Amino acid sequence: MITRRGAGIIAVAVAVFFLASATRVGWVHLADAVLWGMVLFSLAVPWLSMPGLKLERSIERRSSAAEPGLTEGDDLPVNLSLRNRWWLPRFLVSVSYPVTVAGIESESRSIFFWIWPRRTSLSDRPLKIERRGLHSLGESLIEITGPFGMFRRRRSIPMSHSVLAYPLWKPMSRLGLLESQAGEHEGRRKSRTGVDASGTRAYVAGDPYRSIHWRNSARSGRLAVREFDTWNDRAVVFAIDAVNVEGESPESSLDYAARIAGSCAKVIEREGGTVSVLTATGESPDFMAWSGVMEHLARMEQEAHGTESLVQRIARLQPGRRLIAFLSSSSGDEAAAVAEAAGRGIACIAVMYVDGDTSADSFGALQQAGVPVVQCVPGELDRVLSEIENGVGGVTSAPARSPLDARAAAQVAA
Repeated sequence: MITRRGAGIIAVAVAVFFLASATRVGWVHLADAVLWGMVLFSLAVPWLSMPGLKLERSIERRSSAAEPGLTEGDDLPVNLSLRNRWWLPRFLVSVSYPVTVAGIESESRSIFFWIWPRRTSLSDRPLKIERRGLHSLGESLIEITGPFGMFRRRRSIPMSHSVLAYPLWKPMSRLGLLESQAGEHEGRRKSRTGVDASGTRAYVAGDPYRSIHWRNSARSGRLAVREFDTWNDRAVVFAIDAVNVEGESPESSLDYAARIAGSCAKVIEREGGTVSVLTATGESPDFMAWSGVMEHLARMEQEAHGTESLVQRIARLQPGRRLIAFLSSSSGDEAAAVAEAAGRGIACIAVMYVDGDTSADSFGALQQAGVPVVQCVPGELDRVLSEIENGVGGVTSAPARSPLDARAAAQVAA
């Protein structure tokens, strides 16, 4: 295959040839001969250099209890082995392959400057993992260009590799902000069932009648039910708005939700709890292993509006659950659904992605329901995790209310 440089040099050689024929000048004839010699030599080198080359590619995978695998920002070791099985030396051999992640394709290229006869040259140039998701490495392309860049020859080597990059995560000691909403202390939390009674709270729809504390109900004039301390109920639901996505990957609201959720999931696994991920397209199984949560978050992409919304799925959560909602500033309906869930006795906190103006409607419903809101600004992942861990975050303009009062306020705000 001829290159643009080759076409230009051939055009010059033709012009010099006619000039030499017309002028009969010796040095012009010599220049013409040199140019055509370059053309013939550049034409022969790629065709003689391609046969006898054998390419192999391998990637190094890693996984451990502390690290599920590659995460955003890591380098993926990609090893290329190019063997010259002939007696002719090879030089300036280029090997490239496409890398596709989330439908976006890029190219990685390595150059072997010199390969001795019957020797193998190695290239261990790492591939930079820019974002989470499945990275697919396509077939490799060997390209040899003549010494003057006038002609090139290509050959495709069928091969395929894939590696899943997990979202970036950071270690946390606890989920203090969620525990404060759930009424937890030293590993205990409030539950509708159990052995050790710890107090009473206002009745909400769905509470069993046998749990009603009639004496306190008669004293206060409102139905009250018993609460128990339990060590076993540690199921947490991550509600992620994957429809109203703001920002561009890898700094989008969905990417930050995956990073924060992965960090929180590690804490929940350490405490023996389970995690389920709720989006508009469905609900994941209850993951007991952190690696399962991370894989689900790594594959999560932006969703289109379907037959059922995240609002409807949040509305079906039963009282007594624990919910961490990941919203954007445009998640108005979803924020109202979280506020309504808080009114039904669900311990809720919200992480809201803010990149510019903050939606007053989204904050308003959550504030009136007493749901702590942590503002997630691009580039401030450490601060968000610190506020969730220490329980000092949360933008609220109203104190926490009883579940019935919070539910009424959420309905008014909606």
